[in-house]
Amino acid sequence: MAEFNRRPETNNIFEGTSDEIIEVVLKVKDDFNDRYNRNPENKLRSEQIRDLLSNENRICYFQKQKADDQTNRSRHKIIIPIGNERAIETIVGLWTDKIDTFTELYSYRVAKLKEISFFNEPTKNTTKRNCVFRFADIDKKDGTSANNFKELYKAVESSEIPLIDVNKDKDRQIWEKYVVALKKLVKQKEQVWKIQNIKMPYAETRQGETERANYIDIFINETELREQLENDILELFNENELEDYGVSENKAFVEFKNYRELGQVELNQLKELGDELFYELSSISPFHTISGKIEFKYSENVSKYPPH
Repeated sequence: MAEFNRRPETNNIFEGTSDEIIEVVLKVKDDFNDRYNRNPENKLRSEQIRDLLSNENRICYFQKQKADDQTNRSRHKIIIPIGNERAIETIVGLWTDKIDTFTELYSYRVAKLKEISFFNEPTKNTTKRNCVFRFADIDKKDGTSANNFKELYKAVESSEIPLIDVNKDKDRQIWEKYVVALKKLVKQKEQVWKIQNIKMPYAETRQGETERANYIDIFINETELREQLENDILELFNENELEDYGVSENKAFVEFKNYRELGQVELNQLKELGDELFYELSSISPFHTISGKIEFKYSENVSKYPPH
């Protein structure tokens, strides 16, 4: 058994190092060329990119990415410098073609591929390798069984996701929640609640907790909210069929000239108006708090325009 585990002698002085040339097979769909050429940010044609990556080995940078949201499969990012402060950035996932019982070929399936600006070599959580690329159709069995590719994949997979990409994902989630909250605050005419007064911050201990929390009391103009609800009622119902209507501090009412019952759609619309404009505070009301700070330090998206 020792004979099968012993590595044979080789004249390749770069074997096992980042200078050893690793063949990486990129699997692409039939419409890859069209999709790449339609991207206005790409300066080169897809045919030129294929030639650049296939005809010359290049030092490349591999980073682990967040798993695919739909399939939960692992993804990697490859940054391939092509000169003139430009690089190819591609997001890929492992693809396996089974040839027979004992043979499997491995490749990367391309999810995204585009040109980017490239100024600084990434170092943190980055695997640096010397690679040559070969493109193959997704529906054809193709790939490599070389140990150096397997070792490369394992090295990338065992790395941490770069902090810049983790922060980007968190920032995106924060801003998505911000947009949802903003839509709830902004009315149909995009009129934000008018703030009357903001008190100075103060600290207070909440029931059942030992740590003091900081609060700021914000007072809004309830008169404008009541007027807005009255306007919404007039938009919801025909004013000619209303005997009377009004909105007070504690309740709102609608009186029709003739007897009629409200349909379920109208009831839902009225409830939505109330939920959108007003809320009730009680001892069981939920508290929504957020603390901390947001810092934006990454600089991947470099402006295309020179400084003035």
